[in-house]
Amino acid sequence: ESVYGGGGHAMACGIKILPEKIDDFIKDVNEYYSGLKLKDQDRFFKVSAEFSTDDLGEFSEEVLNEISELEPFGDENEEPTFELLDVETVEVRGVGTEGKHLRMVVTDADGKRMTLIAFSAPEKWLKIPVGQMISVTVKLMRNEWNGRTFVEGRILDIRGI
Repeated sequence: ESVYGGGGHAMACGIKILPEKIDDFIKDVNEYYSGLKLKDQDRFFKVSAEFSTDDLGEFSEEVLNEISELEPFGDENEEPTFELLDVETVEVRGVGTEGKHLRMVVTDADGKRMTLIAFSAPEKWLKIPVGQMISVTVKLMRNEWNGRTFVEGRILDIRGI
């Protein structure tokens, strides 16, 4: 029986691995990648924002409604990303059953606040101290609670840590 198998289409890939061969697969992939001797690959993992601002007051329910008019989002119609420039952390904590998700509250220079979320956050994000000045790339989300709508951000990248 084959150790590896695969499939997929132009925008996806699928793979089958025998459970007892996962460690071998990871080793083989890492050796292959290292053997390519590629340079400056981090640039492909950086998220670039379409819009930047240092004013959290710009994010309103009206903006969320305008963004929803651009749907559906997908490969040919990417959801807009925003960079929150020079915001200060006022709350940073792990949430979820194992504390692996990040809930962060940031404030701009005028004291306006915004809640940000990262699911399965990198460990270094969970260790950002309160009072840290950062820039955060996000996609906007709607959070409705008690009849009110709040604009929140799903974190894609954090700079300044």
